[in-house]
Amino acid sequence: MQFGSLQLESNLFLSPLAGYTNLPFRLVLREVGGLGLTTTDLVNARSLLERNPKALKLIETNEADSPLAVQLFGAVPEEMRDASQYLESIGIHSIDINMGCPVRKVCKTGGGSAMMTELDNTARLVKLMVEAVEIPITAKMRLGWDDKNITAPELVHVLEDVGVSAIFIHGRTREQGFTGDVNLAGIRRVVEAARAIPTNKTFAKPGIYLVNKDVNQGRVTILLNGITRDNPDYYAIQVMNDILGGGGFTSRITNRVRSDEGLAYSAYSVFPGGTYFPRTFVAGFQSKSRTVLYATSIVLEEIRKIAAKGVTDKEMTTAKNSFIQTFPQAFATKGQVAGTFAGEEFTGRGKVDPAYFKNYRAKVAAVTKADVQRVAKKYLDPAKVVILITGNKQEILKGHPDHPIKLQTFSKGPLTDLPLRDPLTLKPLAE
Repeated sequence: MQFGSLQLESNLFLSPLAGYTNLPFRLVLREVGGLGLTTTDLVNARSLLERNPKALKLIETNEADSPLAVQLFGAVPEEMRDASQYLESIGIHSIDINMGCPVRKVCKTGGGSAMMTELDNTARLVKLMVEAVEIPITAKMRLGWDDKNITAPELVHVLEDVGVSAIFIHGRTREQGFTGDVNLAGIRRVVEAARAIPTNKTFAKPGIYLVNKDVNQGRVTILLNGITRDNPDYYAIQVMNDILGGGGFTSRITNRVRSDEGLAYSAYSVFPGGTYFPRTFVAGFQSKSRTVLYATSIVLEEIRKIAAKGVTDKEMTTAKNSFIQTFPQAFATKGQVAGTFAGEEFTGRGKVDPAYFKNYRAKVAAVTKADVQRVAKKYLDPAKVVILITGNKQEILKGHPDHPIKLQTFSKGPLTDLPLRDPLTLKPLAE
């Protein structure tokens, strides 16, 4: 993902945690893999400028510890600016401003959570830092000082205006400290208040979108609007998708496109339930340019067929057994158990639906063939598909000599040519 001027390999971040996120701890987590960015303990800007040994120990790093952000705290603009310039000069990749620490000795000097109570002063300090360095400046904040002073939504606007690259939210107030429930609704309000963070959930208009790229194969993605995981149809949709394209070699799309026709190595569909917003139904494959249109027609045919004709008893048994029999794998180790239940608590389902895991297999088993056909008709509407094709346009439009198909037959929506974009800047590339 793009993080200011920094390109990260993932959107997973190690948050700063006093007393824990030192160099050995960061290196151990990097060995596990998947981290896009790690952050140090909070570091006093003045101590850093004075080259205090304890401050220098906190920012200790090596070649394996990259990319790295340092979290600074302080309330004197010039000290925060100078500390930022020093960190940039020694190769630090990003700087995070601590606006969430609830500890009295930090707040009484105007740092930490106190920065959420003086928005004008905070804006001047952050602006000075942003203008002084080229590396990304971010902020980690709470929802506010207390329940009567929820300033995070307003502070987001202030920080956007002065040029921060990202904002991280701790869903508690300073008064709560580290106790009490995380306020998920409060986090949502902050996200929705952020102008630079996409919050538009409107799905793309039906049609065909073509990106011309000079490659030997074409990549096709067929999309439809999806669901959240608390949707009453969730279990029926999972069984339906397993039969359609989610079950590997037992699924229809894989069998038709790969096994029967040999048009692609991998052909699939996924229909996940989103946690906070609807996820997207996706069916896709990669095929030689001349067979892209034929393979696309097969996938669309299978989408129409499962809604029109339903599924067989054998398909139902195979799909449901797959979910039921693999369910215990989520609890195979202590780490998996802890991770699974921690995720439930963090996302709120542990409180809303505490019996989710207890009832999971029974709800899968209760899905009927009628349920599968009903949700296929309801959610897999061919008239609403968005088809994204990336590849050599000229070769793709020629089609297969034995299977002549016109691209426009796939959708009544418009055919839209999209530019090929630079993966870092997202700016259109010159043809």
